[in-house]
Amino acid sequence: MIERDETDAEWPAAEVDPINMAICPLIEHILAVTADGSSERKAALSDVLHIAERIKQALAPKPTLN
Repeated sequence: MIERDETDAEWPAAEVDPINMAICPLIEHILAVTADGSSERKAALSDVLHIAERIKQALAPKPTLN
């Protein structure tokens, strides 16, 4: 009989970040069309990750004066 490992059941479900999910196909494409370790790959991935962070900041709730 196979025993079921219940240790994973104690972990809460991870929250999915929709911005990260949206950029995954772009990252996959960049990896497919650039060479390992190339400066083009490094620049493109850096730009994509930077833009994703800027989008997250733009969509974040802003403090209000009440």
